[in-house]
Amino acid sequence: DIVTSGFIGVYGGFSDENTAPEQAQLRIWGWNGNVLTLKIDKAWVIGDGVTGWNIGTGDVDDDGTVEIVTVGCMYESALCDPDLRVWSIARNSSEFLATFLATVSVIAFLVLIVIFYFFKRKKSRHS
Repeated sequence: DIVTSGFIGVYGGFSDENTAPEQAQLRIWGWNGNVLTLKIDKAWVIGDGVTGWNIGTGDVDDDGTVEIVTVGCMYESALCDPDLRVWSIARNSSEFLATFLATVSVIAFLVLIVIFYFFKRKKSRHS
């Protein structure tokens, strides 16, 4: 995956006082070797001139999920007010379901093997 951040000018934002002219942006792209596909597109406004300048990825809290960290700012008078965000993308529910079912199947199989050997051993003691 390719992760990008930045800002976009909003259509009509410069002529309409009720619309912020800029929005910060986070995008996640997929590349299969031939085609670039936009997978996730997130834009946000918390003030004028908001932007996402820097971006990083990693497992920030050691939970096995890769987080995305964006750092940017927005205009506050003549200053740049920092904006730090940590993003986490929910797992695909079908992936989770497949993993869950596979795990339950393996556990059920192991339990059956233990029960089989338990009864086999118990039967051989009584013979």
